[in-house]
Amino acid sequence: MVMITPASHKIFSCDWGTSNFRLRLIDTDTAEAIDEITSGEGISSVFNSWSGTGTDRQQFYAAVLQKYISILAERADQSLQNIPVIISGMASSTLGITELNYAGLPFKSDGGSVAHRKINIEGFTHEIFLLSGVCSEKDVMRGEETQWIGLMQDAQFTEVAELMFIMPGTHSKHIFVKDGEIIDFKTYMTGEFFNLLSTISVLKNSVSVPHSLEDTSNRDAFISGVRAAASPNILHESFMVRTNELFGRFNKKENASYLSGLLIGTEVRQSGPSKTILAAGETLSKPYQLALENSGTTIDLTICSPAMLDKAVILGQLTIFKKITGAR
Repeated sequence: MVMITPASHKIFSCDWGTSNFRLRLIDTDTAEAIDEITSGEGISSVFNSWSGTGTDRQQFYAAVLQKYISILAERADQSLQNIPVIISGMASSTLGITELNYAGLPFKSDGGSVAHRKINIEGFTHEIFLLSGVCSEKDVMRGEETQWIGLMQDAQFTEVAELMFIMPGTHSKHIFVKDGEIIDFKTYMTGEFFNLLSTISVLKNSVSVPHSLEDTSNRDAFISGVRAAASPNILHESFMVRTNELFGRFNKKENASYLSGLLIGTEVRQSGPSKTILAAGETLSKPYQLALENSGTTIDLTICSPAMLDKAVILGQLTIFKKITGAR
């Protein structure tokens, strides 16, 4: 049985992305997860399941939430009714529970800039606090800003005037921070480009994935790709993946590493002289670190541990919750 604190000292933290769902029961006094559950029931699949059913949209999504809340309640052997649910990610998008407008820039790290809506759904005993994303004049993000707020609760970041956070993923984000506020950010489709080139394009027969950078030859090929990213024309350099295999320069796994290095290297060459924070999960932390270290630019680099990054979502949501409700 999971031991839990009184309901007044708990929230549900929900990170609901396009492809994945994560729900955690949080002790607000310690900011620690009491229990959690994850699944592949992301916003996209829930939206597809709801479309055409004729049922109320919010109640359909609430039923999905209730399914996972009930699992956590069964584990705890205790009712978890009336505990508020804080949701960040794609749940506030056009595919989500309801669409919210983006917050604008500058965006503060204290949670006060967040666009949000409190939602009560008939038959669902939990108040929902739905968090929106952030937009600039030409870019958008949903979810990363909440994680960033969590990271900014660490004094090592608040004491630096100018920072750049790199948050790798399918659509990587580079977040530019000045005096504790986001002043700009850029999105890079690095992960999606790698997937398209390695599975659909003419290059698919020249690479083999997965590829591990623990292998010395793969690592060397990756660094070669990073250095090739200095070329002014990535469209030409991408075709070298094909000729690398034809001319026997790399085997297919090495070539996949080369392609990865070329794409990540192209992304991080935009890194400037500001202190750079790499906030990456376990899978992407090493490739991005290697790319940054071989990009040809001197960088003051701090690397967040995967555990720190994971905790940042909780801290971000809890900071926002306290800001918008006045809770202590």
